Amino acid sequence: MEERVSMDKLREFFRQLPDQNIIQITLSNTRDAEKASKVKLRPVLIRGRMCFQETLYRGAQVFHRNLEREELESMGLRMKFPAKSGNLATRWCSSILKIMVADTVIRNLDLEELKTMGNSQRFPSKGSISNGRFCSPNLKREVGDSLIRNLDLLKQDGQRLKLPAKSGCHQGRWCSGSLKAQVESKLYADIDALSQNVKILVVSGERRQESAGRSKYNEMEIHRTNATAKAHRLVHQWRSVIDWDEARVWDIIRRWHIMPHPCYAAGWNRCSCMMCIFSLPSHWAGIRELFPERFAEVEEDERILGFTLDNKLPLAEYVGSAKSCVCHDDPQALYQLTSGEFSVANVERQKWTLPAGAFHGAAGGPC
Repeated sequence: MEERVSMDKLREFFRQLPDQNIIQITLSNTRDAEKASKVKLRPVLIRGRMCFQETLYRGAQVFHRNLEREELESMGLRMKFPAKSGNLATRWCSSILKIMVADTVIRNLDLEELKTMGNSQRFPSKGSISNGRFCSPNLKREVGDSLIRNLDLLKQDGQRLKLPAKSGCHQGRWCSGSLKAQVESKLYADIDALSQNVKILVVSGERRQESAGRSKYNEMEIHRTNATAKAHRLVHQWRSVIDWDEARVWDIIRRWHIMPHPCYAAGWNRCSCMMCIFSLPSHWAGIRELFPERFAEVEEDERILGFTLDNKLPLAEYVGSAKSCVCHDDPQALYQLTSGEFSVANVERQKWTLPAGAFHGAAGGPC
């Protein structure tokens, strides 16, 4: 005797199974094997949620579809960019990339963890975070932290597998934003002594003469990590030498007999990242001379990533036969640079001379 079984009953049946991965049920709408349309349902676990994979057999043809498709379509499956609209069904970026992400994270949290995040059984208050507006830290910050903790998702979402781009945009030139600015910002936010109820003055050494972008900087301004409303942290930034030219910088170093970083004596015109993406061929030739193993590592990275450090050429072709910027007039500086050995006694130098890299601008060193 045959019995008609509804899809709801099948779902309920699968939910009660002790092992959801090994049992299949085959349904047929006719006794004619050649014309039969058979359906095989197999429960699968997708990101902690049970779904049903449906395989439809129609004669010799096989079709796969997901029983959650209707739900997906209701969420905004439209194969189009988000619309500029107040309707979340067409402006799906907000509903899917914000609201549903938050819902998914919260559904997968343990009850005890959820309680520690603010299970107050109340609506958020119209006030500051400290006075009960828990929606901002819990539904935004915690969602972001949860996603970042999942390294597999992080690789899918944001790992470029590319070297930083030679551009003025920090999204492509991620080395400046991620490895400098964000590190500094996180320092103030995560260290207890600097995170709240404090006044901080950030002193930095940018100069207008260095670039067109820096020529527009303010001498004094509120720093990006300022958080007076939430954490009572007041942060100012003072660019103390913003209007100085290079001659004035070297003059004050000479006046106090301070030995500059050995890279200046070795021929570099600025002390930046050792293998900065903006380095000229002469700089890279200097790296190849003093640090051949580091140079080879960058070449190997280009090969593995299939992406060159220069926007157009592989590193070896970019450098070509360029003359090295290295100056050998100061053996002590070269030793310090290649060995990494410094001492307090090296900070002051009574017999002070202008280093080889001074006043060479973007050309770099004595080249």
